Amino acid sequence: MSTSESDSVALHHDVSKANLEGLNAVRPCESAAEQEEFDSDVFEGARLFFDNKFDAAAELFEKKCNVDPVYALAKSCLVFMKALESFDAEDLKSAINAVERIEALADAQIAFYKRPTQTISQTVAGLFWTKKNVKQEEFSENGLLRAHTIKAEANLMHCMLNLLGESVVGLLKAGWRLRRGYKSYSRVWGEYSKFSDEDKAKYDKHTTGAIQFGIGVCNILLASLPTKILSIIAVLGIRGNKDIGFKLLHEATRVQTIRSPLVTFFLVANYGMLSSFAPAVLGPTDIPKAESILELELSRHPQSTIHLYVGGRAKRVKKDIKGSNEMFLKSIEVQNFWKESFYRYHIAASEFMLGNKSKAFEIFAEIPGLVTRTYAGRILHIEQYVSRKAKFFTKTNYDTVILPGLELILIWNGFCFMSLKDLSQSLHMTDRALLEIDEWRKRTDPDIASLLVKSMQINYEKPKIDVSLSLWEWKAPSREYQALEGLELVLSLHLIRGVILRELSLFEDAMEEFDWIISRNQEIFVKCQDTFVVPFAWYEKGILRWKEENQDEAVIAFEKGQEFSGFSF
Repeated sequence: MSTSESDSVALHHDVSKANLEGLNAVRPCESAAEQEEFDSDVFEGARLFFDNKFDAAAELFEKKCNVDPVYALAKSCLVFMKALESFDAEDLKSAINAVERIEALADAQIAFYKRPTQTISQTVAGLFWTKKNVKQEEFSENGLLRAHTIKAEANLMHCMLNLLGESVVGLLKAGWRLRRGYKSYSRVWGEYSKFSDEDKAKYDKHTTGAIQFGIGVCNILLASLPTKILSIIAVLGIRGNKDIGFKLLHEATRVQTIRSPLVTFFLVANYGMLSSFAPAVLGPTDIPKAESILELELSRHPQSTIHLYVGGRAKRVKKDIKGSNEMFLKSIEVQNFWKESFYRYHIAASEFMLGNKSKAFEIFAEIPGLVTRTYAGRILHIEQYVSRKAKFFTKTNYDTVILPGLELILIWNGFCFMSLKDLSQSLHMTDRALLEIDEWRKRTDPDIASLLVKSMQINYEKPKIDVSLSLWEWKAPSREYQALEGLELVLSLHLIRGVILRELSLFEDAMEEFDWIISRNQEIFVKCQDTFVVPFAWYEKGILRWKEENQDEAVIAFEKGQEFSGFSF
């Protein structure tokens, strides 16, 4: 490949020197057909990637990643997805560097199409032109349209990485990057939309698909950002429209391009995964859409670990536990990168629920040392939660560990996927734990009324449970902990109980649990660590109202939950 001045251009960009080392952009191809041929290795690499042949895909992307932004984009996607999975500071840093390399290469290719330097007379004459006289740059060349589209895509990826920081600064940076990307996408789409069918044939299909994908995702992201951030971005003159976004994404799936797998993955992740966070509200409409897309994608990539995982989540929303587990087991055959502290906490909670308390306590003790900070220097909410809980357990000599497995099921909206038998068993376990805590409170403070636990005369069929007695041998807290308010012990248990009752269609009893938590709002935020239970109670109350087909009351409850901040999750 020629590196002469006519075929390549040195890169100048506001990124580190090390980040640009070895980059020397090649000039884009003249025709759409030639460009599609040039990009064929990326097209093939995308197919290999979703067939779990990651090394083979990376090898193809590596071929021209230092001379062409599309290849750099493909290579960066591997780093980008690892960062999304792990949230590790170094992975996030590597992803940001990779994205900056894409933008640098795109800028270099755009430089090929810049007009010759103006003469002095032309420059002077330009001083007297009004803004109306200035003609916007037209993308008459396929390569120029392609480079601007890739630059916009780099800004979109940068936006997503900024969102991972979970900070206000990160959100503002994300909004700025999103604005830059959206304006670039809108500009190229505006030009492209003016072309006749004959003119459009001059542009390669991968660039067209990239524009549809980019504008579609931008619209969806802009419409999904927190209200406070949206109000700031709206001042900058951009707004999102989910309907337009999804329409463009579905249009992008009609032709097989480099971005096609990403488009379908985005759609199926939105329909199949987001619905699991509010299955009663989103499941009935979104899951059929997810299954339709998944069926097509799994026919193309039957062993795709990514699509199998999303498929498992979708089946779990439908309460198809057997089918869900089968897809999950297939998916985990390929290793993923996740936060170790989070998974170790899951293991400890599971060991405790199985009666292996000593082993569980050993793992709980390790967790605070496994927590890592993100690229933005923050600790992710989920890691804040597991670290805080593990430290709390240790400080109280593990006397305060009560059904941690059920609390994790609560956090991940797992109760709505359970069978009636499992729900009844979980309710029985929760009732037993609450009653034992209540008995302890009466023994330690005979004068106190039983304020923490209600009578629990619930009209449901209690199953015959064959569970190790170790589950019920709750040890009363130590003297050090007895000085604290007993409310801390029962918060999540009452929330768990309310959710289970709701899933058993015992709406009135469930509402009592949610209202009880909400009524003690001030006391909880002053005395307790598990402050997340209050906004969660509002959310769960909203789901209950939705199940009762009282959408207006549901929205009010959801909005009440949104008013809270500074809590885990």
